[in-house]
Amino acid sequence: MKNSTQNPLVVSWLLLLSLALIWGSSFILMKRGLLVFSPLEIASLRISAAFVALLPFAVFHARKIPLSKWKYLLVSGLLGNAIPALLFPLAQTQLLSSVTGVLNGLTPLFTVLVGALFFSQKLKYKQLVGLGIAFIGAALLSIAKKGGGFGDINIYVLLVVLASFCYGISLNVIKSNLAEIDSFPIASCAFLTVGIPSILFLFFGTPFLSHFQEAQEITIQTSVIPHSVLVWKSFFYIVILGVVGTAIALVIFNKVIQLNDAVFASTVTYFIPIVAIFWGVIDDEPLQSGHFIGMALIVFGVFVANRWK
Repeated sequence: MKNSTQNPLVVSWLLLLSLALIWGSSFILMKRGLLVFSPLEIASLRISAAFVALLPFAVFHARKIPLSKWKYLLVSGLLGNAIPALLFPLAQTQLLSSVTGVLNGLTPLFTVLVGALFFSQKLKYKQLVGLGIAFIGAALLSIAKKGGGFGDINIYVLLVVLASFCYGISLNVIKSNLAEIDSFPIASCAFLTVGIPSILFLFFGTPFLSHFQEAQEITIQTSVIPHSVLVWKSFFYIVILGVVGTAIALVIFNKVIQLNDAVFASTVTYFIPIVAIFWGVIDDEPLQSGHFIGMALIVFGVFVANRWK
C-alpha cells in the first residue's frame, strides 16, 4: 500500500497549509518588529535577510537570464518585494495585524484588475462582481473602529491596498515578460536588484545599529536586560520574516505548483486571512463586528472572482 505522505495531493495540501501558516504569520511578526524598529528598518532588514538566504540560488541562476530581462526583474524586485515590505509595516503602525492580513487577500483581485487595465487581459463579469464585493469589504475595514461601529476613514488601509496593487503589477509583468523563465530563478534573481541597496540603506541610512548599542548601554548601566532582550527578539522576528516568510516560503510555493498547479497554489489566499485572524485573537486584538463583516466580504469576493473564471 502506498504511503499517504508519498501521495502528491496529500503532500500538496501539507505544503499549502504550511505556506498559509508562514505567510499568515507574517503580520504578527511585523507587529513584533515594530516594538523596536521603524517601518523603514523592518523593510530593509526583511529584504536583506531574504537576499542573503537566496543569494546562492540567485548567483547560480543569474547567468542563465538574458540581459534584456533584468529590467523586468528590477520591477519585480521593487513592486513585488521592496515597496510592499515597507508599506505593510507602515500600515500596521495604525492597523491591526489581522486586518492587514485580510486586506492582503486583495492581491489576486488586483492581479486580475491590472491585467485587464494594462495587459490586455479580459475581465469577466463574475470577476468584476468579486472585485466589487471585496472592495466593499475593504471600505468597511477602513471605517471600522476598534471599539465597535464605524467612524472616520483610516487612510492606512490604503497603504495595504497600494501594496496589493504593487503585487498585482509585479505578477502581470512576470507573466507577460518573463514567462519563459522558471519562477524560482525569477524570484531569487529579483532580490539581486534590491538586496544590496537594502543592506547599504539599513546600515548607513537608518539608526538600525543604534538600537543594539542603546540596549547594551542600558544593560551595562542598570544591569537590567529586558530592553536588550526586546531588541534582539524583534530583530529575530524580522529575520524570520525575511528568511522563512520570503525565501523558504518561495521554495514551498514553487514545490506546490510543481506537484499540482498554479490554480491550486492560489487557494492559499483563502487560508492566509484565517491564520492572520488567529494570531490577532491570540494577541488580544480588539476585533469588532465591523472588522469581521469587512473581512468576510473580502474573502467572499476573492472566492467569487477565483471560482468562476
